[in-house]
Amino acid sequence: MAIIRAAYKKSGFKVKLIYMPWSRAEIWVKSGKFDILPDTWLSEKRKAYLLYSNPYATNRIKFIKKKGDKFKFHGLNSLEGKKIGTIRGYQYDNEFMNSNLFVREETSSFIQNIRKLIHRRLDLVIADEIVAKVYITKKYPSLLNYIDFTEKALAEKKLYVTCGKKNKNSKTIIESFNNGLKFIKENGTYGKIMGKYQILH
Repeated sequence: MAIIRAAYKKSGFKVKLIYMPWSRAEIWVKSGKFDILPDTWLSEKRKAYLLYSNPYATNRIKFIKKKGDKFKFHGLNSLEGKKIGTIRGYQYDNEFMNSNLFVREETSSFIQNIRKLIHRRLDLVIADEIVAKVYITKKYPSLLNYIDFTEKALAEKKLYVTCGKKNKNSKTIIESFNNGLKFIKENGTYGKIMGKYQILH
């Protein structure tokens, strides 16, 4: 989110972040009630009603485990028998969603999944590495003492800012982000932000 704030600051925009279930946020951005949906993955379905920015990061989709768990992800077969926390409304890898090797347990929020993991009600949580690290660091930093990320990723996805096409200012909103993103990459702000959260770019 720090990248998005910095990019929009160049155009004089202030970003107010509101946390809610992903499915509801997507509906409200689609309708124009909210202006932007950060951390969106590209899909042909969404392109029909969302206007996409240039990609601002490449995210790794990883599994989060309880600290001390020796589990190592090395393909879907390594997940056999596991109970894995997912988030309602998120778009996951098709192979992961169609596999019968493990159980996917759906909730409405990421932090709910993390709490279930810590209390051993889940074996793993699947998450966007960047989104998860930034969110936990800013909102619940103490939880970092209880979790680890797998070294290997399930997949890599580019992240975008999107705006509902029904929003009359959609083109301006996305163009402002693109211009700001270019600016903060050139002046070094982008690299400093990514380094703060120990994220490769």
